[in-house]
Amino acid sequence: MSENPPRIEEVPDDDAQPLTGEPVGPAPMRLRAEPPRVTRLSRKVLAGLGLVASVGLGGALIYALQT
Repeated sequence: MSENPPRIEEVPDDDAQPLTGEPVGPAPMRLRAEPPRVTRLSRKVLAGLGLVASVGLGGALIYALQT
């Protein structure tokens, strides 16, 4: 069996602040919430999506009427 090497105690960083038990101050009071993030689509993208949807619906209609 192998022996475990002795543990080295972790030394706290110099930048670490000691815990004083004081509560953290509340966030500043705001009257309104953050506005929602909006994804803006260009007219070309909307026209393309409309074209694809109309071709799909038209194709489904033609297929349904032929069978």
